[in-house]
Amino acid sequence: MTGPFSDAIIRSLDDRWIRFRKQLRKLRKGVTADVVHDERTATRRLQSTLNVVEPVIGRKPVRRLEKHLRKMLKALGPLRDVHVEIEATRRFERGPRIPQFRTHLRRQAWALSKGAARRASKVRVGRLRRGILRVEKQLSRLDQEPRRRPLLERIDLAFEKAVARRRALDPTDPVSLHRLRVALKNFRYAVEALQPVLRGVEPPQLEQLRRVQDDLGSIHDADVLSASFRDFMQRGAGAGRLPHLLPIQKQLLERHQEAATHAIQEADRILEFWRQWTGKGYARLRSPK
Repeated sequence: MTGPFSDAIIRSLDDRWIRFRKQLRKLRKGVTADVVHDERTATRRLQSTLNVVEPVIGRKPVRRLEKHLRKMLKALGPLRDVHVEIEATRRFERGPRIPQFRTHLRRQAWALSKGAARRASKVRVGRLRRGILRVEKQLSRLDQEPRRRPLLERIDLAFEKAVARRRALDPTDPVSLHRLRVALKNFRYAVEALQPVLRGVEPPQLEQLRRVQDDLGSIHDADVLSASFRDFMQRGAGAGRLPHLLPIQKQLLERHQEAATHAIQEADRILEFWRQWTGKGYARLRSPK
């Protein structure tokens, strides 16, 4: 028998499994930019929920499921980056060599799409579903009061990592900005996974966190585009023609600097709210009716 607390967590996990399965079906029908994005998001959310409940159910069942989820993310990540680059080049349609660059990106997308389709076809849905059911069965332990506390510890650990990434941040370094974004995203997904049993967490706070994550994501996308275009020009144009890079690179650099300043200010403001929230300890847990 399960109680109200475990029921709420099981429903959250089941909802994320259903979303993952739904997007996987779409991916198997066609590898489009929207479907790739949605399946990546669904995969990360499911992975985050499993990570949060791991202290209660043990590492072994989570490791088995994460192995399949990591393979999916590995296949979809580079393809998502190329899709974003193709869309972003629309702003530079008149720039030097942009048409050739877009053709280059489309070829990359075509090759990566084949790999994503193969990975989607290899996912053993029945095996994953049985693994999810085993996890849900073990989650009945959450109705024992001491078992609940490790859930909050996982959330707090994710928050501490986000704070550490902020302290180590170099606004001019794309890598450190990306690390902050990933840490904020992992923290948000963890909170969302347990939202039905948490006090003091409302949709507006999560929406603010998502917007900062999106702002940092836009910076990352611009940095990936800049690096990709630079590599394309260096391979195909030769050192003597590299001045052609300057107009686009300048625009991307300006966009990076403006967006980074705004995103960091917002991140600091929002992290202060979550710092106060995490300081409330176990009082943040409630039992759903």
